[in-house]
Amino acid sequence: MRNLIRRRMKSVADEFIRDGVTGVDVVFRALPKSASASFNEIRREMQRAVRKIRSE
Repeated sequence: MRNLIRRRMKSVADEFIRDGVTGVDVVFRALPKSASASFNEIRREMQRAVRKIRSE
C-alpha cells in the first residue's frame, strides 16, 4: 500500500513538473487516510496544496 501511494504521489508531482510548476519546494506527506483515497482524490489534494502555496 505504501508503494502504491508513493507511486500515485510521484505521478502527480511529475504532472506538476510537466505543466511548468516552478519556484516552489514542497514536501508531501501521506497520512494513513491516504491509503483509502483514489488517485483523483490524491491529485486534487496535492493540486490544492500547491495552489495555496503559490498564492501566498
